[in-house]
Amino acid sequence: NYKANPTQSGFDNVRNAYVYVAKRFQHVVIYDYFGPSAEESLGANSNAFPSDTGKINANISSGTYVLNASQNFTAKGLPALDFLLYGRTNAHAYFTDAGNGAARTRYLSDVAAELKRVTQKVADNWKTYKTTFISKTGTSAGTSLSNLVNTYSFNIDVIKNTKIGVPLGKKNDGIVLPYLAEAYYSQISVALLAESSKAMLQFYLGADASGKNGLGLDDYLAAVKA
Repeated sequence: NYKANPTQSGFDNVRNAYVYVAKRFQHVVIYDYFGPSAEESLGANSNAFPSDTGKINANISSGTYVLNASQNFTAKGLPALDFLLYGRTNAHAYFTDAGNGAARTRYLSDVAAELKRVTQKVADNWKTYKTTFISKTGTSAGTSLSNLVNTYSFNIDVIKNTKIGVPLGKKNDGIVLPYLAEAYYSQISVALLAESSKAMLQFYLGADASGKNGLGLDDYLAAVKA
């Protein structure tokens, strides 16, 4: 809609949609390390932060790019949207500029379309993978329980190190590097950190989107008296 009718209110709607998607993404990327998510490299394809702003600008200038190519991992996805939508003081004018606005809007639209393509493919493949996931019982390597525990542990490290430690300088001799934070330009890094932590808690408790507790990993651990 914004591409067809680039108004300020339409731009605000795009920004709001980005924030919503970035938060909801925290609840699906935690399953990135097995099954369809791993096969499609969901995290790398959709949230390789920080974005490579030079590559993004070069892609826009050339007008020729293949977003599903590995060299564009850091020039697409949510980090690219973060830069495009928030990377300058008057971002709406950036897309309505008479000289380059059309090329920038096209890139914005293409990034959104690629994000949708990847996530839709993962969602579709889970419909068939679900049977495989349920059938892989037991506790040995490669079983679904093993995959869940491993992805849970991995995501704790992502939260602790990538989301917090690196930007705050805890992993690089005390040098604070805020631009390495997730969603640096929109300044919702803390909100995404909180959402990621919430997603991990819901994952552990088996809670639904509303927070209602269900059968989760905690119940399994209690059942086997771990």
